[in-house]
Amino acid sequence: MRQNSGRLLLPGLFLVLSGLAMTVPAEAQVPTVKIPGPAIKPTIRPVVPVVKECRDPSADSLTFQILSHDKAHKTRGRIRVTGVVKNIGNAAFESDPRQAQALLSEIPAEGGAGTIKAQQAIASLAPGTSFPLRFDRDWDTAREFPPKFTLLVTYDPDIYMDANKKNDDCNQNNNRRELTGEQINRGWR
Repeated sequence: MRQNSGRLLLPGLFLVLSGLAMTVPAEAQVPTVKIPGPAIKPTIRPVVPVVKECRDPSADSLTFQILSHDKAHKTRGRIRVTGVVKNIGNAAFESDPRQAQALLSEIPAEGGAGTIKAQQAIASLAPGTSFPLRFDRDWDTAREFPPKFTLLVTYDPDIYMDANKKNDDCNQNNNRRELTGEQINRGWR
């Protein structure tokens, strides 16, 4: 090996240390080197995906059931409105009962504030478990502007700022369901 004006010369190798790039023809072959000794067999381990914990109390469904028909008036009867809240996440939701609740409300067709017909605090909800909220009311399909009903999962505004990560909803896009009076009228039989 000898040194010559910023170049290091090795037998069969020329390296320029002045910052110039060297190109190697595509036909060049890289020599293989055999190391004596036992062959090394790589251990292949399956990739285990990291599953993020997700607590997701959702407004799962909002339905109605006809309880009775008025025999004297075909358009009148009694219905039951049922909302179901379900944790569709993969982890248990655990909260102070004052921080999370489910509300089933009736909203007048004219708009304005609704009336809460049923509510329940959400303190603990395991994955896959659910609970219903329901109420019964008289119904008349001849009513020109029937009310609508909403099921809403609500939280205290500061729930994400407390130190409890077990009460953070991972998906707030499924916290509301709506059932319109028109949907009930179409299902009246």
